[in-house]
Amino acid sequence: LEVTQLGLKKAAEADAKKLHGAERKKFRSSCITKMRKEAKMEKGASAGSGTGLGDVAIHYRWQATVENASRPAFSPRVSLLLATGSEGKALGRGEPGWQVNLPLSKQVGDTYLHGNAGFTHVPGLDALTPHVAASGIWRVRPMVNLMLESMATWTAGATSLTLAPGLRGGWNAGDAQTVVGVAVPVEFAGGDTVVGIFGYLSYELPFMRRP
Repeated sequence: LEVTQLGLKKAAEADAKKLHGAERKKFRSSCITKMRKEAKMEKGASAGSGTGLGDVAIHYRWQATVENASRPAFSPRVSLLLATGSEGKALGRGEPGWQVNLPLSKQVGDTYLHGNAGFTHVPGLDALTPHVAASGIWRVRPMVNLMLESMATWTAGATSLTLAPGLRGGWNAGDAQTVVGVAVPVEFAGGDTVVGIFGYLSYELPFMRRP
């Protein structure tokens, strides 16, 4: 669902870049969480629970195109997934893997549209999970967004669909920006429906200061 935000910067161009990032981060986190669950099912491990550090993802993203009036922004990403989480506590897969994601983003008035497709591969578990995702984000106010996200994954012939309505807001302090958000993901898989809650907190600074 992991894949750089709307009305959270003073300029429209900066808004678009930040909105895209928040969207991709949420998709990325969702994909990693889903992959942990799938890996444990494939290994036949018993369900565990606990708190602690989960699996860590290291990303490389290339800004292939920048959005303009006639084309969307395109920023393909490849990620290395490190098995740092405890498999016994259901915090990790127990094996390293990698992920590819191909996201597109376009602004239409006060609405941002996002779509992406890719896969997660864990060689040690012989697990390959394709995914597609889409979302719409509406700028209700300059610093408040309503969101609806969706993602579908396929693993060993099983299909999972997740829908996640949400809300986020933010504020600027000099060059820094803080964003907080909440969503309610609803997953449909194997005839079951699971409802959860997703919290998001981001504090961002510019990588370089322009003169």
